[in-house]
Amino acid sequence: MSIKIINKIGILINWPREVDMYENFLKIFNKKKLVYIINDAQNYKNESLNNVNNIKNSLYRKKLKKVYLSKIYKRSKYRYLISTALANPKKITFNSIFKFFYGKIFGRILITFKINLLFRLIFGRDFSAGGSEAKIYEEWYPERDLGLNTIFYPRGLDLRLKHFPNPKFEKIFDIFLCCGLLDLKLIKKKFKSKKCILIGYPRYDKGISFYQAKKKIFSEFNLSKHKKLIFWCPTHIEEKEEILKNITLWSEKIVKLKNKYNLLVRPHPKSLAMNQNLIQDLKKIGFRVDVKLNRNMHELYQVSDLVLCDYGGSVLSSIYLKKPLILLNLPKEYSFINRLIRNEALDYKIRDKVVSLNLDQVDDFKLNNMIKSTIKSHSSKKSNLLKIKYFGNLKKNNNQIKDFVKKLSNNTYNL
Repeated sequence: MSIKIINKIGILINWPREVDMYENFLKIFNKKKLVYIINDAQNYKNESLNNVNNIKNSLYRKKLKKVYLSKIYKRSKYRYLISTALANPKKITFNSIFKFFYGKIFGRILITFKINLLFRLIFGRDFSAGGSEAKIYEEWYPERDLGLNTIFYPRGLDLRLKHFPNPKFEKIFDIFLCCGLLDLKLIKKKFKSKKCILIGYPRYDKGISFYQAKKKIFSEFNLSKHKKLIFWCPTHIEEKEEILKNITLWSEKIVKLKNKYNLLVRPHPKSLAMNQNLIQDLKKIGFRVDVKLNRNMHELYQVSDLVLCDYGGSVLSSIYLKKPLILLNLPKEYSFINRLIRNEALDYKIRDKVVSLNLDQVDDFKLNNMIKSTIKSHSSKKSNLLKIKYFGNLKKNNNQIKDFVKKLSNNTYNL
């Protein structure tokens, strides 16, 4: 069966939050040239519950043209395909089964006796196949089957420096859009011949005015106009024994601030999918909870006087937007923390540049004083220097982005 080539730009949507991630960037395209592809492939992760319906509803509200991946896969290809590489379904194949048993048996031996370190020095890889952490599924990337020319769209700068970019990306993507200088340099180091374009965080670059955003958010959540707003944005933890610990361990301390501040918490959508009672549990103790899947995140950050977060994309988003920021740490013995350290996670390493607090070292008085002083001493100059350190001077790239968009819309961009 011949594959139909569609002279449009396909955007693969894997999670509801990606609609917001793309929105500002895609506003500069000809809307008639865009088709949103809903990833309805089977996903083995519990946090993907109702994922397809949530994406569909979000696109419907915005009146965006959509198709389902299952309807076009191996049947049609778009001239250009843009993706975050977060498709995430896992496939069991003969190769994945072999790797699973190899890693569990021989890979574990290599790690135990540190032979993998010797192999890494000699061959540049350790041949352990993950050892005891080997998975029976293999990663699946459908991008090459959906687009003639494939474009990587950055999901954020909370990178695992030890592994980014995934070596598989070299064959999957023709061009890489980058948040900042850091991811651009990492991609260029691994994939020397690949074209990279610096775009920043488009989702945070345009929006309604501060006063409009404040009126909207304060009205929606019935916030006091006489109190400053603290926005708490905890990440999602995948380790089964530690899921939601970043929320439950810190919530009792944070909620005590409600008499002096407006408190608004937005748990990660994956965390909400994993625990249906989380929203009510947080509301019961006094939090206002944001659960809107298609939330314009720029508006929340924009009107916040302080951002509390721990790990993940919100850390770098706050730095990009130059917001007063405090990071809330988890105990160092947690498996989640060890994984971040092992993988050289930027959202962990950045703690030597911003204020971070340990749970066992912060009483109510100290937390209140730390928040008060962080808001009061916030310096736009220091914040700007920190932003430039990780993102560079993005204004210089406006013409390059406009040229890229124009040629893509006219089907004349040569990759």
